[in-house]
Amino acid sequence: MNFIPLHVHTCYSFLNSCLKINDLVEIAKKNEYKAIGICDPTGAYAFPIFNNACIDNGIKPIFGITINIHLEQDFPLVIYVKNEEGYRNLCIILSQAKSLSIETLSAHKNGLIAVLPCKSNELFYQYVVRNELDNLSKTIFDLQKGFDDFYFGIELYQKEDKEIMKKIRNYALEHSYKTIAFPKELYIKKQDAYLLNILQAIRDKKQLTLNLNQSGPYYFLGELALNTLYTKQEIQETLLLVDQIDFIFKKKRGTMIEFPTGNQIDKKKFIFFKCNESMAKRGLSLSDKYVERLNQELDMIEQMGYLDYFLIVSDYVNEAKKRNIPVGPGRGSAAGALTSYCLGITDIDPLKYNLYFERFLNPERVTLPDIDVDFADFGRNEIVDYIKQKYGINKVAYVSSFIEIGAKQALQDIGTVFNVNKQDIITMSKACKLRGKSIQDNINEVPEFKALFSDSYFRKYISLAHLIEGYPRQTGTHAAGIILNNESVFNVMPTILNSNNEYVCQFEKDYLEDQGFLKMDILALSNLSMINDIVNRIKSRGKPFSLSSIPLNDEKTFLTLNAGLTQYIFQLNEEGITRALKEVHINSFDDIVALLALYRPGPMKFIKTYAQNKNGNLPLHYIDESIKDIIAPTYGVIVYQEQIMQIVQRVASFSLGQADSLRRAISKKDESKLVALKDKFIEGALKNSYSPETAKAIYSMIEQFANYGFNKSHSVAYAVISYQMAYLKANYPAEFYATILDYNSVSNALVKLRNELNIFGIKLSLPDINSSSLHYQVKYESIIMPFSSIKGLPLEIQKAIVHERNENGVFKDLQSFVYRMIDYSITNGHIEALINAGAFDYTSVNRASLRFSIQTIKENVIRLKETINLVDDDVIRMIPRAIEIKEDENYTYKKEMETVGVLLSGSLFNKNKVSIKKLNAISIAESLNIKEPTIYAMIQDVKEITTKKKEKMAYLSLIDDESTLTGVLFPSTYKELKDKILINKNYAFKGFYKKNINDELNFVIEEIIKLEEQ
Repeated sequence: MNFIPLHVHTCYSFLNSCLKINDLVEIAKKNEYKAIGICDPTGAYAFPIFNNACIDNGIKPIFGITINIHLEQDFPLVIYVKNEEGYRNLCIILSQAKSLSIETLSAHKNGLIAVLPCKSNELFYQYVVRNELDNLSKTIFDLQKGFDDFYFGIELYQKEDKEIMKKIRNYALEHSYKTIAFPKELYIKKQDAYLLNILQAIRDKKQLTLNLNQSGPYYFLGELALNTLYTKQEIQETLLLVDQIDFIFKKKRGTMIEFPTGNQIDKKKFIFFKCNESMAKRGLSLSDKYVERLNQELDMIEQMGYLDYFLIVSDYVNEAKKRNIPVGPGRGSAAGALTSYCLGITDIDPLKYNLYFERFLNPERVTLPDIDVDFADFGRNEIVDYIKQKYGINKVAYVSSFIEIGAKQALQDIGTVFNVNKQDIITMSKACKLRGKSIQDNINEVPEFKALFSDSYFRKYISLAHLIEGYPRQTGTHAAGIILNNESVFNVMPTILNSNNEYVCQFEKDYLEDQGFLKMDILALSNLSMINDIVNRIKSRGKPFSLSSIPLNDEKTFLTLNAGLTQYIFQLNEEGITRALKEVHINSFDDIVALLALYRPGPMKFIKTYAQNKNGNLPLHYIDESIKDIIAPTYGVIVYQEQIMQIVQRVASFSLGQADSLRRAISKKDESKLVALKDKFIEGALKNSYSPETAKAIYSMIEQFANYGFNKSHSVAYAVISYQMAYLKANYPAEFYATILDYNSVSNALVKLRNELNIFGIKLSLPDINSSSLHYQVKYESIIMPFSSIKGLPLEIQKAIVHERNENGVFKDLQSFVYRMIDYSITNGHIEALINAGAFDYTSVNRASLRFSIQTIKENVIRLKETINLVDDDVIRMIPRAIEIKEDENYTYKKEMETVGVLLSGSLFNKNKVSIKKLNAISIAESLNIKEPTIYAMIQDVKEITTKKKEKMAYLSLIDDESTLTGVLFPSTYKELKDKILINKNYAFKGFYKKNINDELNFVIEEIIKLEEQ
């Protein structure tokens, strides 16, 4: 077709267009467009994927954006990139798009083509409708001034537009403005308008009626329609406009920032000097093999242009350490570099663990790797701020990410837009079980979902959800990635300024390297914060301790792991890997490294072989003795990518870089490279005197394990964190658990930890008004709960209690507490929460008496304060003591459970122990993995509901000393058992577990037995 659509908004307009990039390519091929142009109002988010799709299909991509000039109201203008200078100007304009003035635009017009959309620009269009176009003449003249190419974009969609466009054409002719055919495209066919309505309704949180027979004007016009609506000259001008454009998007624009060394010394020599200095501090003399390895690495780093990169990362890592921000021991393949170790980037000696630099960097590798670093989460942002301050805020940008509409989200969105019954939305969402899979996958693979799709009612909503699946819903920011560039980022990449005045690149991470931008992942890892807190607790108790000096062969640590005491240990706390630890029966750090590499979907099947070989249950077999020493450390199982590289190097005399290329080609199934590399491997093996059969057998083994082999550098680094946490748990359990409880809800954590605490003999104590602080504290081998664990006690009151106690000493009793705290606006509710939590148990007055006396004590305090406002024991003794009343034990225990989430001072079931034992009843926590348990619990509440069939059923709120649970009584059972149910009474419940429509675990009750008291 002799036309080029330029006014195209893509799906990266975020719920304001139906056009996915593949749709554009298909329509371009179908209509034989030689080029196609996009101009999203959101910016340049679509540029990389649009460019790749067009180039791959022989279509010329035209890059534009729709910007708003700030006049009396938004004044949209479309600008297209004409050449490289124009692209850079577009980047600058985007960085200032939030408050773009004509003056700013005028300063950056070079290399850009401007089109004034004559209908989409509402302000312009309304002036024409009112015959007041002359009032805008100066604005249009100011916009046009300086643009070499400025057009009026003629848009025709409905009959009345023709007359208005005629006026615009005449005005353009009078003032020598060119006009082009400029219909807007938001979808492919006119019938797709309803899909756009749905997307916009999601965006605007509006509801629609189910009317699919809609059409709209923003579709790709056929040749006849174009020739009818637009003049030949206007159509021809689109072709001439495109012919002027000479711009290549995929081009290196980013440049490595130079690290300031403060002198003119050669950077390679500078790094070598720093490495020598560092190695001396580490107490590791530079032997010949270290010197040789370091020189080889530095030669390669220099060749690949990475010297500054290593210095930059080393600088901010060491700055973090100076600021006492914990840094991870390493991450990814960078831990295989001796240079990383010497510069303090990692704490892993690669020669000790047989790690290879070539796994990180080699000339055979097409893509350059990142040096990713973990920081304690509390300090991550501080390090990013340091980088901004050192290099300039304009040199740093965050990285965009896109949040797409997934299968479940699509079902929920469609349900909301069409006001579907909430229960039906939940039913669809629940049945869509395959995470990360499409709606079609769920129809194919999940019988429950397929059955719903077969129902005509659900089918229409599921079908609509399928249509919106995969659309980008909104933009976000990559959790870790930042870009550091030598030139101001907004000169060379499209950015947007976020609410924190930070520049965010509009491209996703996968497209940055093509343009030469250095992305660094600066990650936040909470486990590093936890380890730091545990160590600080140990030191605060006067115990000498250094994390760097802990032995890697601690017997207590291995016993703890082999016993399955793995809760809250980094990477080792899942049920599956806990079983694997027991199976392998680890007795070395290397076993942990291997398990972290093996415990993944592919290689998991080799764990059993590893365990059996290790424990002598199977004879070890090696294809050839020449590779025995490579795979013997992992008991004949190839676990690591580095082992594959070693085998390839030894058998076929590949360089390590070539060996890594073969490994990557196999794992990525890159057939274009594999044939030549396989032939080269066999040829090399034969030259090294391997028989053809052996050479092929070794290659087959490599081919099998290359799909599964894991990066040993990463596994070693993360095993260090796992081991450190396990060591701290085994040797300093009280400090370990106190920290874990600080980081987690006590009720959730204690369900997991209660058994472990008992094994380690650690007592958890209720909050104490004179001992507790804002955090869990270790006292001897007990852990004291903090004020922050008390529900209903605000942070300002918690701080006030600690402050008052520190200033004026301990509180002798409740009277003393109320007298001294009344000026801090403490309420009856705050005092009662403290009482319920056991904070005043030290007074030996029961909680019922304390609760009963709150108001009386408070009234006396207020009266006394009016006459004597003095903190004095004699004054406080004038306040009447608490009035003693009898304690209702179960009520007190229930209140404790409600207030701190756990019951520690007794048991709700003290009088029921014999009955519980007779019935073999177990606690809620113990029952969770049992199919049909008998549990004991107290009924806290009953909620009766009426079903659609007008039958009565009930939900019971059940509690025991540690947990809560919802019990379900379906109509027939409820009718039978209704009269047995009494609130605040203890029962045994027989039944089974079942997830409800919200995916929450409920207990379906089939029988209720009252617990006898003794």
